[in-house]
Amino acid sequence: MAAEWVMWASLEVAAAAFALRPPRRRPPADPERAPRRSILILNGAALAELKDELGAEEYEVVFRSIDELAFTIETGAVSVHETAGNRDLADFAFVQIASFPNPTGTLLNAIAAYLRHQGVDAVNAEGIGAPTRLLQYVRFAQAGMPVPATRYLPPRLLAEAYPDLADHLGLPFILTALRGGAGRRDLLIRDEPSFAEQMRAAGHAYFLAREFIPADAIHRLLVLGHEVSIVMRQGISFGESCFPSIPEGGQVSLIDSATFSPSARILGVQAASLMGLDVADVRIVRHWMTGEWYVLDISATPPFSAGAFVPDKVSAYTAYLQRKLGAET
Repeated sequence: MAAEWVMWASLEVAAAAFALRPPRRRPPADPERAPRRSILILNGAALAELKDELGAEEYEVVFRSIDELAFTIETGAVSVHETAGNRDLADFAFVQIASFPNPTGTLLNAIAAYLRHQGVDAVNAEGIGAPTRLLQYVRFAQAGMPVPATRYLPPRLLAEAYPDLADHLGLPFILTALRGGAGRRDLLIRDEPSFAEQMRAAGHAYFLAREFIPADAIHRLLVLGHEVSIVMRQGISFGESCFPSIPEGGQVSLIDSATFSPSARILGVQAASLMGLDVADVRIVRHWMTGEWYVLDISATPPFSAGAFVPDKVSAYTAYLQRKLGAET
């Protein structure tokens, strides 16, 4: 009991040190939408010259660039809107991707997943984008899985967005590179000066801003064939600017997957399934105040031959391969 009290006292001290401000949740979206009579053409500068010829009385043609799109993501709710007219892409009858300047390839699969979920016809929106964390969060949130509240804004809007981000995500919040591996260079934003400093250093880099989930550890679930085969717990140490600080192989412990939280295991398997992965490394955290589990991200390339507990990971992977061969013969 004394040890448990000390742990919670430490967490309360940490919470006070961060001066946590909870995020503001959006009200549920109104399911009633106006009839879709508009067409959105993204990156269609060459076609914009024909706007008068393309338009008709019964429909409207709208031209926007990829740098005029923003994402808002919360558990069970996703919105993608164009920032010039503040219109949700779900309000359009038809969306066409006319060309592919940077960062179209990075955002494309997340856009396609959103349009598909909303029943919006899309052209040239499949098969090009990368499986980014943005795509993961769109799919997870649309499926009702718990994910950190997340915003994506183009760089020109992000640099001026601190008040809105602090209001919607709470303080502190995390800046994560839109591209890059799981957990690499996650930046903890505590106040407006630290945000401004990171924006100056980043230049025109692309970031996701996401809610900070206070936790004392990250759990990595090795999902093999719809089963959680390995669970590793990595302790978190909080640096001045980066979150989390976890040396590879340091502060890592192995947890019996059979006794690990059933809800967390289900979450890991669901995350892998939604991304179409039979082999996956899923990172999850447990909010130290609410006890709710959140998915941080997922990778299709678990570190079987690196980091801690290599023999255990290789043994689990070998057993998975044997199951696969047995199922196919």
